[in-house]
Amino acid sequence: MYAESSGSLSTPGLITINANNSSSSGYTENYVYTDGGTGSLTALGVSITTFGSQYQDTEVWSDNGPLTVGLFGLHITGSARERMTITSMPKTVLC
Repeated sequence: MYAESSGSLSTPGLITINANNSSSSGYTENYVYTDGGTGSLTALGVSITTFGSQYQDTEVWSDNGPLTVGLFGLHITGSARERMTITSMPKTVLC
């Protein structure tokens, strides 16, 4: 789930991703982000749950605008082979 250019990603609800990767090759990208411009990312909450035996790359970020997560918070539950990244530019995360 993402917005590019100067677009913002905003929802009054919860962003949910459930990913299962048990393939014999490759990996899964589980991204919630805004990329470029002045876009911000705002949600009542973000919940990402991953399953499976293969590698999964899970990221939540905003390139330029603020990253704001509301009352439901940010929850990432990962499988054994997981890389998780949470970033915001400027470096402020409001929870």
